[in-house]
Amino acid sequence: MQPTFSRIPPDSKPAHAMTLLANNPVDHRNPRPLPAILCLHGYGTNGSILRYQLRHILPHLSPHFRFLFPNAPFPVDQPGPGATLAVHDDLNLNGPFLRWHNPDPTLALALGVSQAQISAEREAVRNLLVSILHNNTITGSDGGDESAGGGDGGGGEVVGILAFSQGVCLGTAVCLDPELSKGVRFAVFVCGLFPVAELHVGDEDGKGDGVGKGKVEIPCIHVRGRRDPWRGQGVKLYEKYFVGERARRVVEFEGAHEVPSRPEDAARVVEEILRVWKAVGGKV
Repeated sequence: MQPTFSRIPPDSKPAHAMTLLANNPVDHRNPRPLPAILCLHGYGTNGSILRYQLRHILPHLSPHFRFLFPNAPFPVDQPGPGATLAVHDDLNLNGPFLRWHNPDPTLALALGVSQAQISAEREAVRNLLVSILHNNTITGSDGGDESAGGGDGGGGEVVGILAFSQGVCLGTAVCLDPELSKGVRFAVFVCGLFPVAELHVGDEDGKGDGVGKGKVEIPCIHVRGRRDPWRGQGVKLYEKYFVGERARRVVEFEGAHEVPSRPEDAARVVEEILRVWKAVGGKV
């Protein structure tokens, strides 16, 4: 039996959904902003921790992309897998520890979470995604809005998703959603989980059927740790929702439930991302 993540308490008060941007060198000869990748963190972490977890990958991609790191709206009591190590390595990294969704709505209802709360959570996450993916707007630490595109307002659109752990459940839901996935041309999913996040507020039975019949066909890279205790969940997500050769590219590494950090593993992931970006018409 695979281990399970901690279950959410009945109190699921939203946390502040701050979005962080990774710094990119500015080319003053070409002020047009770089295309963006939406980076979705795992359960019990946050955007800052994910940026740290990706530290061996992002520097090699920063000449080509900008990176958006939204925080999930809902707090949990303890850090998730991989977060403790990141906090230990870098004392500047700490909470809040957050989650995107409740992976078991039936259990949540049994614990006293109302259907109205579950629907409100889905709406909050969907609104956050719409603000980033469609309106090119991010929420700053002061609660105000700023342009995610910057510059002259042209370009800078979100063209890809890079997600880890529970973030893969959300990233898959984005790819399955015709409205949210407009403009998304590729995705990179690291150590995914199951089930997919449900973003359809009207799904009153809590079973996540709103995305059950969809399939992902855009180019996707699935990065799997050979010692990941939740590997079976990621494979289940992959088998259920991804169709076609270009949506089912798998890269394996000698690791557990983590973002690849060995130079050779990180280099393979970077190589695959740039290959896919070039294949969909991006400039490398």
